[in-house]
Amino acid sequence: GISVPPTINITGDDSICIGQNTILTANPSSGALPYTFLWASGLGTSNSVNVTPIINTTYTITVTEGFGCTDTETKLVNVFQYPIVNLGPDDTVCTGGPVLLDATTAGGTYFWSNGDVTATTNAPSTNIYWVDVNTNGCVTRDSIQLNIGITPVSGILGIDSICLGSSDTL
Repeated sequence: GISVPPTINITGDDSICIGQNTILTANPSSGALPYTFLWASGLGTSNSVNVTPIINTTYTITVTEGFGCTDTETKLVNVFQYPIVNLGPDDTVCTGGPVLLDATTAGGTYFWSNGDVTATTNAPSTNIYWVDVNTNGCVTRDSIQLNIGITPVSGILGIDSICLGSSDTL
């Protein structure tokens, strides 16, 4: 019989965070049944593969239809790193608030525990503050415990000089 090569559509995430996986599925159309599948790099003969790349990787599949016509398709999966976020160590601040917290990360979007969506936020009082930083869909959360107070001012009242043998109340 006369046939036409299959047309292949590969579905699955094309962007993941390091350590995540995606399932790539080859969906052929046209051509005659049955289809056979062959993923490059020894990934097998199923129409789907579960992959966890650690760097940007291109996956290739060849599909053969019932009369032997073939088509090859590729899918690039981009792998992104999680952002590095460091609000610093837990801290006690004796000069009062607010304390400026800074989570600036290149290309990041932000969500703070107080609802702010900017790279920085003001921490006005003792609390645990956290921020989620998102770059390319990869989210890192950091938190900080702040104890914010005001150093008490002490003053001594009473006379400022005294004679030997005398007494006064401070």
